[in-house]
Amino acid sequence: MPDKDDKAYVTQQDIEDGLKRVGLRSGDCVLVHSSLSRFGHVEGGVDSVIDALLNIVGSDGTLMMSAITTSWKFVNECIRSSNEVRIADVQPFDPDNMKTWAGKIPESFRKRPGVIRSLHPTHSVSAYGKFAEEMCSGHENAPGPCGKNTPYMRPGEMERGFILLLGVNHQSNTAIHGVEEIAELEYALYPKLCRIPIMTPSGIQEAHTRVHVSYLDRNLNALETAYIDGKAQTVTVIGDSYVRLINVKRMTEISLDALKKDPWLFTTAESRKAYEWMKQHNDFTRKPIEQ
Repeated sequence: MPDKDDKAYVTQQDIEDGLKRVGLRSGDCVLVHSSLSRFGHVEGGVDSVIDALLNIVGSDGTLMMSAITTSWKFVNECIRSSNEVRIADVQPFDPDNMKTWAGKIPESFRKRPGVIRSLHPTHSVSAYGKFAEEMCSGHENAPGPCGKNTPYMRPGEMERGFILLLGVNHQSNTAIHGVEEIAELEYALYPKLCRIPIMTPSGIQEAHTRVHVSYLDRNLNALETAYIDGKAQTVTVIGDSYVRLINVKRMTEISLDALKKDPWLFTTAESRKAYEWMKQHNDFTRKPIEQ
């Protein structure tokens, strides 16, 4: 029933019914991006959303959520102070205690018993279930934060590997950055490897990874119609929220085909000018000065 402020009232059963309706099934591997507030009023709050997801994917499934911690300041300092012989002069990434700014649902999920977290210092992922270890393994030394050998793209190696967008659109779909990396788009990553400290059970170690170029706006919704037409994406509504389920393998195929025709497809005119300024001045660590 609607609340007096006209926001939808959503129960855990409503969420489970909607997840089934959009196509999520037992045994699926799914990476979730979410916004709790856009559902309306959720009875039981974040726990109801997480429990609904776990109930649907079941004991043979795998649930993942972004646990991203990166900031422009952190990335820029890694670029400035890290090189082939020196580790970046930044606070080590602490997977046990460092909060994610990805939202209330993923922050609560990462603290649940049995949930593991990948060790990438800017784009970590929390995971629980059958393939959690496999999804997160070696993330800290992947070529980039979101591309090959990362939890963002590994679901694409499975027939039923998905991205689920709960109340958010593709602007929150980090896997599209992974597609940019796989396509080897020049603007996607800082050219050189960075050495960044991370905390592990064995003590402080180093992640060797490239990092995202800051200050570049994106239009990650550019191919939503193509995803739907290409049978990569289904859509439903739960409460006040649109819910999108995207097959990672099919999304990647459609995206790579489109990027062959237009490598700048996911960028804006402003970000293209910004990147050209960065290249011209060989400075990837600050917002381009308006000319």
